[in-house]
Amino acid sequence: MNKRFDIQALRAVAVIAVLLFHSGFLLNAGYLGVDVFFVVSGFVVTQLILRRIHSEGPLDLLAFWRKRVRRLFPGLALMVLVVSPVSLLVFPRLEEASAGLITATAGMFSAANVATAILEFDYFAAPSKENFMLHLWSLSVEEQFYIFWPLAFAAVWGVFKIRKFRIFAALVGLVSLGVWIIGSTELLGLVDRGQTLFGFFSPIARAWEFIAGALVALVPQVNKSTRSSNLFSYGGWIAMLAILIVAPYEQPGQGLSVVALVLSVGAILRWGSSGDIERILRGKNYSWIQFIGDRSYSLYLWHWPLAVFASILLPEQKFAALFGVLISVPLSFLAFGLVEQPFRSATGIGRHPLKTAVPALLLSTGVVLGSIVISFGAVEKVVSQEALPGDLDGEEILEQMGRISVGCSFPFSCFQSLPQNEVDILVLGNSHGAHLTVGLVQTFPSKNIVWVNDSSLIDGKVSITEILAAIPNPETIIVSEYLSAQGQENRVIEWESALELLTESGAKVVVTNGSPTLEVPAYKCKYGVV
Repeated sequence: MNKRFDIQALRAVAVIAVLLFHSGFLLNAGYLGVDVFFVVSGFVVTQLILRRIHSEGPLDLLAFWRKRVRRLFPGLALMVLVVSPVSLLVFPRLEEASAGLITATAGMFSAANVATAILEFDYFAAPSKENFMLHLWSLSVEEQFYIFWPLAFAAVWGVFKIRKFRIFAALVGLVSLGVWIIGSTELLGLVDRGQTLFGFFSPIARAWEFIAGALVALVPQVNKSTRSSNLFSYGGWIAMLAILIVAPYEQPGQGLSVVALVLSVGAILRWGSSGDIERILRGKNYSWIQFIGDRSYSLYLWHWPLAVFASILLPEQKFAALFGVLISVPLSFLAFGLVEQPFRSATGIGRHPLKTAVPALLLSTGVVLGSIVISFGAVEKVVSQEALPGDLDGEEILEQMGRISVGCSFPFSCFQSLPQNEVDILVLGNSHGAHLTVGLVQTFPSKNIVWVNDSSLIDGKVSITEILAAIPNPETIIVSEYLSAQGQENRVIEWESALELLTESGAKVVVTNGSPTLEVPAYKCKYGVV
C-alpha cells in the first residue's frame, strides 16, 4: 500500500492546532486536534491489522504490540527522563510538581488518563495548567485502544464475517458515543468515579472516535471518480479547519463540534486518497507538511511540559507559553532524529525493541518515582509552614488551631487559647478571622484569645448580641472579614450598626481589611521568580 500524504497532513494540522491552542492564542478549539489524532489512529491501525490478516492469516498480537512499543515508547521514555528532574528545579514549591510526576508514572504504563481523572483535573480548569504531564492522557487513551482493538479482532474476526464485524464495530461505537454523551452532561456527577468512566479522559467515551476511523478502513474501497473524491475531500478539509478555528473553547459547546470534526476527518480518510489534494501534497512545495507530520508525535510530547515550565518561570509574560512551545520545537526534532527514528527502523536498536524498552521503562519509572519522593520529602525543608504562615490553606489553619485550642467555654462553637472565662482578645469573622487567630496566639501566648466560629458581623450564625451576652467584657475585639467580597459595599448601614454594638461594650474595636488575596502565591515571593 502506498504512503498516503494526506494522513501525514492530518497529523501535521492536528499537532499545529494543539500547539497553537496551548500557546494561548489564535485557535479557540485547537485542543480538538487530539480528536483528529484519534480518528486517524483508528483508521491507520485498522488498515494495518487488515493487511496483516490478509497477508499472514490470524493476527499475531505480540508482533503488533511490539511494533506499537517501538513506535511510541522510546520518545515517551526520553521525554519523561528529561522533564521529570527538570520539574524539581522549575517549581518553586516542589510539592507542586507531584501531580505531573504521578501522571508521568501512570503514563509509562498507559494509564495517564486514569491518573488525571483520579487526581480530579479538569482539562479546562486553571489547576490543570500546572500539570506538566497532563497531555499524556491522550497518549494513554490511544495505547489502550491499541491494546483492546486488536484483541477484538483476534476474538471476533474468526467468528464473524467482515460484514458482521463491521456491524459489531458500529454497535460498539454507538455504545461509546452514548457514554460520551453522558459524560458531556451533568449526569456525570451522579455516578461514582463518573469522571474516570465517562468523562473527558475516559477511553470508553473516546472509543467511538477511533471506531469512526476504523469503520472507514473496514468499508471496502470502490472506484471513485475524481469529482466525487474532490467534493468530499475538499469539503472535509474545509469543515475540519473551520471547526478548529471557530468552534467554542468551553466544554459545553464541544459536543456538536467534535461530531462534525470526526465526520470531516472520516470524509478525508475515505475520499482523500484519490482526489486532487493527495496529488498536491505529494509536491515538493508541501514537503514541510510531511516533515511536521512525521514529527507530530515528538512535537506533541515535548510542547506541553515546556509551555508549563515557561509559564511558571515567567508568570507576568503574556507570551510565556508560546516561548516554551517554540523552545520545544528543536528539542522535539532532536529527539525524533536521535531516539524515535532509530527505534522505528527494522535494523540496529529497532530490531529488538523489548531489550531496550524494558530497561528504559525501569530507568524512566525510577527517575520519576525518585522525583516524587524528592518533591514530597523536600517540601518541609524548602518551604515549611513555619516559614510561610501567611500561605496556609483552610484545612491547615484548622489543624493548627486544633493543636493549640483548649476547647470552648461559651455556648457556641469557638476556639479558645487559654482555659479561663476572661477574654483578652475576641476575634470575629469567618476564615479570615481564623487565619488571623493563629498568628495572634503565637504573638500573645499569655493572652486568652477567643475566635467565634461563623461570626460574620452581618451574616453569621451567631449574632453579635449573643456573643456579647456570653463575653461581656473583652479587652479588645478584632474584626477580620473578607470586606472586598461582592456585595459588601452595599451593606454599609448594617456594618455600622454591628460596629456600634461592639463599641458600646467598652472594648477597643479593631477592624482589619482581612487576609490579603494575592495573585501570585506567597511562596513564589520568597522562593520563586515572580
